[in-house]
Amino acid sequence: MASDALWSILTAPDKTQQVTLEWAGKLIFRCSPGLIRNQWQRAKRSPRPLPLPPFDYLPVDRMNCSQWHTFWSLKVPHSIRSVWWRLLLARPPTRSYLHKILPEQCRLPLCPICLAVDEDIAHMIVSCPKKKEVWKAGQAMLGTKILDPCVVWQALTFQSVPRSTKAIQEWVLILLRCGRILQVI
Repeated sequence: MASDALWSILTAPDKTQQVTLEWAGKLIFRCSPGLIRNQWQRAKRSPRPLPLPPFDYLPVDRMNCSQWHTFWSLKVPHSIRSVWWRLLLARPPTRSYLHKILPEQCRLPLCPICLAVDEDIAHMIVSCPKKKEVWKAGQAMLGTKILDPCVVWQALTFQSVPRSTKAIQEWVLILLRCGRILQVI
């Protein structure tokens, strides 16, 4: 049966190419080489493994060019941008991360403020009960609507920020306010 199948790449006079599959003299399939290339590239494994639940892609992997442009053009101090950048890369100096790489210096992965749970990225920024209070007080001082810590987290990681340049402009003020409160934390 395999000897009856014939793959061929035909070049037309206008320099376009077509891939054809014939079997027993009958045309079975015809397409452009680009279609095959696209299908092959989709079938290739990603250099990074897909996240398993409950994990998600890193913020740095989800953001598009306009979101990055907005992040870099925000008028926030360098110290805040540095912390925010490390948050987007999922590399802030949390206790659980420091405990993994420097167990002698960081003996416990617990949050140093509440001492209740291991300090991961979300806990370090918004989920700690004491930091929730700071976020609420900061939002009240800035005269904004009090946002749920989950909404604040989504704004900081650009999950809820629109991907189009025009729609992002509405979010710049919210992001600046989040940056100001992040400065206190």
